[in-house]
Amino acid sequence: MFLKNLTFEKFFDVLKLCVSARTLRRPRGYIRINIFFIVLTIIFIFVIASVICYIKRSIYDDNAKFILFVLAVCCILGYSKIILKNFASVPFYAEYQRLMDWIEELQQIEDDNEIIRKIFKEELTKAMKYSLMCFEGYFWLFIVCSSSAECIPVFEKDTTMFIPYLDVKSYKWIHHICDALSFFGAGTWNVFADSGAVIIGIYIIFFMRIIKRMIELLNQDGIMEKYPDLLIRILRKHVEMIEVLNIFNESVKMLSFIQIFMSTGLLLMFIMIIQVQKNSFMNYVILVGVTDQLGLLCIFGEIIRTESESIFTSLYLTKWYDLSVRNQKILLIMMMNSYKPFGLKAAGMIDVTFMTFVQILKLSISYSAIILTLSEM
Repeated sequence: MFLKNLTFEKFFDVLKLCVSARTLRRPRGYIRINIFFIVLTIIFIFVIASVICYIKRSIYDDNAKFILFVLAVCCILGYSKIILKNFASVPFYAEYQRLMDWIEELQQIEDDNEIIRKIFKEELTKAMKYSLMCFEGYFWLFIVCSSSAECIPVFEKDTTMFIPYLDVKSYKWIHHICDALSFFGAGTWNVFADSGAVIIGIYIIFFMRIIKRMIELLNQDGIMEKYPDLLIRILRKHVEMIEVLNIFNESVKMLSFIQIFMSTGLLLMFIMIIQVQKNSFMNYVILVGVTDQLGLLCIFGEIIRTESESIFTSLYLTKWYDLSVRNQKILLIMMMNSYKPFGLKAAGMIDVTFMTFVQILKLSISYSAIILTLSEM
């Protein structure tokens, strides 16, 4: 647990690093680490070119191993996915910056209402805790996946890339080192790049829970007499939630689309690898890593959708009949705004939900079986 007992300031620096890794831009008030990620992008473009060279050679090589050929295709998909997601996020740097500013402001809120202040403190503490847990789990998962991916070409005594002007047989050790560095670099970079949106998403989810808990306060006897402006406060937070959700959805819409599209291809390839090598444990580890990326995105979309629905339910279950006519109208406005659930949409079209994840899994399994059947004919 290398991020245990981290202060919010240090945690926020981690978030800035993650956003920089995704947008290739320098967050306000942070070091120019984006230059490193720009250089890394250029390096991985050359890595992709080297893998393409290997694939071209394998097509005309009768002794080429099918497992390495498929792994090389997976490498291209994986490396390209990282780069494309970064390029897709560059235009939305301003949205990421606004969301980071919002999180920082959220942490600094000192409400004069003791109950609301307590709710904010509890939920924001949970948000930071779960963000760190998610980051660490994601990090170690991809370290294991990267190591497992490197083991495949080592055990097969071959490589997944061809470096021009370097003979593979004479300099195989150089190719293996480049393989290992590219696998490890891609895995680590992917963790940092994805974690920015993940952390922001977690804070949005817990902010929605703050609003839900504030709404539930309305059912307490005498609460409106004690805090007559409570409903107005809830309304303001609710409007803020809608605005933040729209910004977040805008910032990740293309990223989500690329993730879904490329992960479908990766799942298809790795399911094929597993069907060819059913006894290889490493293949299953890599498949878990690939599935985890897509699953995490879809689960996030599902949670956000569920939380928005629960806010509407909480509003519906309030003792509205005990409120004044003015407050009833405010409650009605909030219910109208919450009637349609909020959720993530990939490219503004595809609902990012758990059902989407299940459909992609079914599609990948079906198509991999068809491709393998046709290849054996």
